[in-house]
Amino acid sequence: MTSSRQSGDLHVSRRDDRAQYELHGGEELLSFATFSQVDGVVTVPHVETPVDHRGHGYSTMLMAGVVDDLRTNGLRIDPICWVARKYVEALPDADTLLVD
Repeated sequence: MTSSRQSGDLHVSRRDDRAQYELHGGEELLSFATFSQVDGVVTVPHVETPVDHRGHGYSTMLMAGVVDDLRTNGLRIDPICWVARKYVEALPDADTLLVD
């Protein structure tokens, strides 16, 4: 498990063993994004926040951690999920992150 972003009690981790990024508050899973990686491109087909955790901006915090990991590791993203796509497309450097 590699942590890519921390903010107070919240932290985003990349879990290669589960093929997902996870946002945790303490030990509790608040949001996650499934992914695969091939040739420097991370494909994100699904982002989910459990119903009882919705409405707190957790998917946005999760995607911020995902993007931090991409930038740190020189990766690009193919955001199939609309949540991931909406987040990345709103970034000023979206063209350097999105695959063609």
